[in-house]
Amino acid sequence: MPPNETRRLRFREMSTDDVDVMADLLGDARVMEYYAHPKDRGETLGWIDWNLRNYAEYGHRLP
Repeated sequence: MPPNETRRLRFREMSTDDVDVMADLLGDARVMEYYAHPKDRGETLGWIDWNLRNYAEYGHRLP
């Protein structure tokens, strides 16, 4: 169950339509500072697919 919406925030499941925005985020070296490396577009799409599988199997994604 997602958190309650606020005046400024809405929560929804991620989809492959989010690849451009997420590729910008996950491709940023500063954002990914504590990860092995920034992700390229293909890795980002794989990460989104992994999250979609988690939704289907466990009912949630990463916290």
